[in-house]
Amino acid sequence: MRRQIFVAVVFGCAACGGSSTPANAPPPPPPTQAASPAAPDEPAAAPAAPAESSPSPAASVEPEPATPPSAPPPKISFPPHASVDEAMKAVPAGLPRLNMSTDTLQTPLLDLKRYDKCKVPRSTKVTMRVAVYDGAAVGVDVATKPKNVKMEACLDGVVRGMSWDKVPSLNEVNVTF
Repeated sequence: MRRQIFVAVVFGCAACGGSSTPANAPPPPPPTQAASPAAPDEPAAAPAAPAESSPSPAASVEPEPATPPSAPPPKISFPPHASVDEAMKAVPAGLPRLNMSTDTLQTPLLDLKRYDKCKVPRSTKVTMRVAVYDGAAVGVDVATKPKNVKMEACLDGVVRGMSWDKVPSLNEVNVTF
């Protein structure tokens, strides 16, 4: 709005200056250009001298939109040993969402050699649901069939020790093996 007001003032002065020579400068075209905000290039080219006298309002308008994306993501406190649902509740609503690909999220989880210390038998079916935020597992749900609480705790610990690309957004992935 500052630009529109500024343009109107500049055209108003130009119309006053142009009134002394009505044959050379027709007054109707400048008001139509000032009234239509769809042509910002033409008014910006005409008031070159006044724009130099007040560059701070125009300069302050442009950097403001550029600064919010470069701001670091807010620190989110996740409960220790949180489930996926608890991790989701810890993230404030309205944060920008950056999706990671399913392959990127699943790759470390499907590397079965990582779970060697848990001694998962081939006959055991493992289902995991994992919430990843900023490169770490912040919520983990593990289920085994047949149920084995010690194995589930071991698998949970291994998953929480894994790392992913640092993306400041909560992503969820499911794997079964």
